[in-house]
Amino acid sequence: MAAPASHDRRAPGWSRAEQARRAGGPALLCAAALAAIAACRPAPGGDAGRPDPIPVRTETVRIEPSFAIREAFPGRVLARREAELGFELPGRLEAVSVDTGAGVEAGAELARLDRVRLEARRAELAARLDEIRAELALARATLARQAALRRGDHVSVQRYEEALRREQVLAARLEAATASLRALEVDLDKTVLRAPFAGTVTARLADEGQVLAAGRPVLRMVEAGAMEVRVGVPPEVALELSPGSLHEVAIGGAVARARLRAIVPTVDPRTRTAELVLDLPDPPAMAGHGALARLLLERRIEGRGAWVPLDALSEGRRGLWTVFVVHREEGSTEAAVAERRDVQVLHFDGDRAFVRGALADGELIVATGVRRLVPGQPVRLLDGR
Repeated sequence: MAAPASHDRRAPGWSRAEQARRAGGPALLCAAALAAIAACRPAPGGDAGRPDPIPVRTETVRIEPSFAIREAFPGRVLARREAELGFELPGRLEAVSVDTGAGVEAGAELARLDRVRLEARRAELAARLDEIRAELALARATLARQAALRRGDHVSVQRYEEALRREQVLAARLEAATASLRALEVDLDKTVLRAPFAGTVTARLADEGQVLAAGRPVLRMVEAGAMEVRVGVPPEVALELSPGSLHEVAIGGAVARARLRAIVPTVDPRTRTAELVLDLPDPPAMAGHGALARLLLERRIEGRGAWVPLDALSEGRRGLWTVFVVHREEGSTEAAVAERRDVQVLHFDGDRAFVRGALADGELIVATGVRRLVPGQPVRLLDGR
């Protein structure tokens, strides 16, 4: 009878190497667990579970009772006077003496109408006037003779009165003819278009040979030298200003001083603004008629708060913003921690904002890098405070 086969504990198909690896697995797991426990032990002198402080730059809070804002309101530079010039009489345009861009003095001739018809009418009236004067001279001589005869009772009362009335009628005709000639002289003068003030021609609207209706514009011109700025501002801003005050006006790349002359006491229904009129006594070179201008106003708004850098703000909840205040309990040796505070932004100005909220005068806020922080985060002050 054959001897019984010995019992082989190896699993079928396993190599010796595989059997060795599986036999050592539990030992390796135990070693890894011991290493993890050792790593979790606090280092000598360390703080278990507390993150390292983050270096931050801070700024001291200074509470102010109000803040100043600088606002710019758009407007336009305008000549004090601007006019479209035309003739009071209809007629054919005979000559235009100036062109666009020409500077003219007050009273200078600008254009002329054809005046042949009026001059013929003047000659007619002059001849009629001479005729009436001759008839009047004869009537006066006749009246003098009739008066002498009437004193000697050599002529009837009727003949004397007829001579008297004839003299009176001719005297009235003389006055009427003289007035007609004077009116015609006025019309002849109106055939010449003259500059009403010293200025610059900005547009030529008609040319020689055109037959113009009365009042038809021929030239447009603006006054030279005297300039003003017209600006629309909210009514509440207008109430804070007073005529005579000086303000800065930006025109192009230059800033000029302007004096407030008037506040128009009406509100534009389209823009809901009140108009300010400012005199510009010393306009810069680019302050031409129609140029854009900006009125620069500094206003003080009442309200307690503090200026903080924009980099110190992070968006909070319900429309508020937050800042981080560096907090350390008095007498504590612990590292400073960042404490979140809600604030409301009242005004932005460049890289700063005026805020109000749970801030006290003299507190330190984190000025930059607030996105790295969470409430209770240990921080280290880079400015040594």
